[in-house]
Amino acid sequence: MTEKYYPHTPNWVTSPGDTLEEMMEWQKTSREQLSESTGTSLDVIDGIIEGEVEITEEYADLLAGVTTVSRETWLNFERHYREGLANGLVPLRNRNAVYD
Repeated sequence: MTEKYYPHTPNWVTSPGDTLEEMMEWQKTSREQLSESTGTSLDVIDGIIEGEVEITEEYADLLAGVTTVSRETWLNFERHYREGLANGLVPLRNRNAVYD
């Protein structure tokens, strides 16, 4: 029997903020606590989680200092997310648009 390969090409992309939020839930860390531990404003933390604020090299350094995720990985997550948006992919937070 020959196996068939069906490539999966999603029409969505997840933001690095989704990963950050999942980590925070797992570690039972609030947005306020993350803001305090990174020394950034709550608006920046909220913006990263919502995918509205880009993870710059500075923010990647700060996040790497308080998570188990490296600076390079945060920057790669961000690059992948922005490239996906530029190519017309839907942010996964907008789940209704994914299934339209």
